[in-house]
Amino acid sequence: MFFQFNKSKINLYYLLFICFFVSAGFANEVSAEAINEQDAFTNQIGLEAKVEIPERSIISEAQIQKTANWDKYKYNSFEGDLLNEGHISTRTSMIRVTKQNSYWDRYVDVIILDESGKTNYASGRINVHGKETYISLKSGVLKPNTTYLLGVNERWLLTGIIADSYPLGYFKVSSGQTHTPPTIEASDRKIPSNTSFDYMEGVSAYDENGEDISSLISYSGMVNTSQEGNYLVTYSVTDKNNLTTTKTINVTVFKPEPEHLEKPVVNTVTEEDMLVTGTAVPNTSINIIVDQDKYRSAVSQSGEFSINLEQAYPKGTQIEAYVENEQGDRSESTFSTVQPAHTALEKPVLNEITDKDTVVTGSAKPNTQIDLIMGVDKYREKVGSDGTFSITLDQTYPAGTGVEAFITDEQGHKSESTKTIVKSANDEIGVNPIYTSDSIITGKTIPNAKIEVSIENMRARIYEGTSDSKGNFIIDMKGKTYPAATQVEVTVFFPDGTKKSKKVIVYPKIPSVNTINEVSRELTGTADSNASIKVSSSSGLFFGGEADTAGNFRIPVSGLKQGDILSVYQTSNGIDSDVITITVQ
Repeated sequence: MFFQFNKSKINLYYLLFICFFVSAGFANEVSAEAINEQDAFTNQIGLEAKVEIPERSIISEAQIQKTANWDKYKYNSFEGDLLNEGHISTRTSMIRVTKQNSYWDRYVDVIILDESGKTNYASGRINVHGKETYISLKSGVLKPNTTYLLGVNERWLLTGIIADSYPLGYFKVSSGQTHTPPTIEASDRKIPSNTSFDYMEGVSAYDENGEDISSLISYSGMVNTSQEGNYLVTYSVTDKNNLTTTKTINVTVFKPEPEHLEKPVVNTVTEEDMLVTGTAVPNTSINIIVDQDKYRSAVSQSGEFSINLEQAYPKGTQIEAYVENEQGDRSESTFSTVQPAHTALEKPVLNEITDKDTVVTGSAKPNTQIDLIMGVDKYREKVGSDGTFSITLDQTYPAGTGVEAFITDEQGHKSESTKTIVKSANDEIGVNPIYTSDSIITGKTIPNAKIEVSIENMRARIYEGTSDSKGNFIIDMKGKTYPAATQVEVTVFFPDGTKKSKKVIVYPKIPSVNTINEVSRELTGTADSNASIKVSSSSGLFFGGEADTAGNFRIPVSGLKQGDILSVYQTSNGIDSDVITITVQ
């Protein structure tokens, strides 16, 4: 309990001290008697003479049952940190007490005692002219479900003797329940320069119960997207338990690498056309310049474009086309000229087809599409830039099967059909497909026959061999390989002195492609020397490039996603290879 001292006794001690101070001639020490009396009172209420000012932290209003002295002595607030639903908790490490007024002749010790007022646990001091104190609490000092007394000793400045002593109020420590600080979810970010930056994008906060408190987040720091560099942004959130969490992320502003854009492909434009069509990098802008007139349109997500012209242009007029992306990157230009109005397409020429053939070859207008109908089965292939084509059949067809073939150009014009029938093969000569990577030629004919292979590659190169007892043959070309479209003639010499020949060509090998992931900017691999590499993705993207003289290629790619399937093939000497597919990692 607190003792009320007789004010006349206090005044008497004050007067005696002043007299002693004057007679002794010192101003910085108090009498032993005054100190002893102070210590005696301190011991009575359990207050230690040493008062420390704790380090300050985040605090808020705490609950206290106030006595009448609270208003009488003009106290203002009772606050603490790490509260539990507004109550002082076992985790509270700091208490703040404030007054509305201050003294010039005394200082105030604010004390935390047990409910009886006999045992003190901590204290803080309001100095002369001061209006607040911070009381630091050691861990474990306050016990849960326990009521404590907040008391005051007012002491004269010059003597340290108690001038007044009274209780301010009672507070109860919460049950000891602890709370988990809130969490902030935010990750380091990288953004291209000169783009907008949303500080709250991808940032969220949750309290200990998983409730979203993102609306309470505040942040500090500035990101200048016009200047490349690293910037720090600090996020902070305080939950209902007055627990605060902060998190700092690093924002990197970088200058994006210019995107390599493939130049567009413009379909043929004739002197009668008022529409330009073609393909280009998806989601870019296509720019067309015809003579001095400029046109612009968007390329669709599928990579196609279509631009209406104001007029038809005379044949020979130059056409320039290029694409641009949103960052201002520009492709190389494609140049072409307005062509004369369409003339009838010549029908294709088919080489003889026998009931032993699984490949149909012939010639037609370069870069058109050829449709082949074998009986009721339909096939389609591209005619190479050299005007030849080769179509692999699913099977052989019996002699007498009807054959029809026609070509179609880019404008949809269709030629007349070439018609013939499958003929019977007099003698059997079977040659397996020959690829640019092959150094042997295999096939089947009659048993024990002499085989002669003639390779027409600027000059005839002759290789010889013999079929075995079952008619199988392997002709070794001594490690030599030949480029695509090379003409190969296989001649079989029969026992009766006659001979039969069959002509085939060398096909491009399937490209070898290295693995790729979604952050890759190049697709690499090997193919035939100086071959054209074509790449398409399941998401509608198209890429292309050329292999070097050693057959190595590096194709710039962009916009790939994990799981995309890439289809890759090469075109060598106007002949397309089979397709290889890979999956983006």
